[in-house]
Amino acid sequence: MKKYIFSILMICLGILNSKAQNCNTDELLHLRKMSDANYRHKAEQSQAIFNELLNVVKNQANIRSKRTIFSSEVNNVAVIPIVIHLCNYGEPVGVGTNFSDEEVHRVVDEVNKLYSNKYLNSTNMYIQFQLVDHDPDGNLSNGIDRINIIDRFPNKNAALGVSLGSEDPNVLTIGDLASSVFWPKTSYYNILVAD
Repeated sequence: MKKYIFSILMICLGILNSKAQNCNTDELLHLRKMSDANYRHKAEQSQAIFNELLNVVKNQANIRSKRTIFSSEVNNVAVIPIVIHLCNYGEPVGVGTNFSDEEVHRVVDEVNKLYSNKYLNSTNMYIQFQLVDHDPDGNLSNGIDRINIIDRFPNKNAALGVSLGSEDPNVLTIGDLASSVFWPKTSYYNILVAD
């Protein structure tokens, strides 16, 4: 019995101690930026892209009615329009790499919960990712762009998957996909899911 009480006490003290400590992420990122010019440059580029997208969201909120995803006035939360480019090998929806709509929605919901402080030790970032309801041409969309890479890239050896980079012109790379399937980055946050 004493052993169990001691264990429970240690767990409670650990929880209290973890809540009392501050997260050092900001300090660590600052130190990394100060000591690594390449990292600092990439961080500045990422921040600039995020700021550009946030401005698009704000501008669109002024142009469109509040029914659209670009509205950032709901509880002071910036809504970021996303499109998920889901690469697959021609499997039916819900099989293999061609994830079902429900699976994609579940992941987006989980990410939104994480960014809105729905979990222990997370922080409310006041952003929400939302699948778009229109493509760049104004057609209705569910925000999931399904790409059969075997059919879309017949001159590439897409059956081997997607490479981060290759000198071989027969290999399908992330760059090939991005330049071919991404929607305008000034209006959409493109998320590429590839094997």
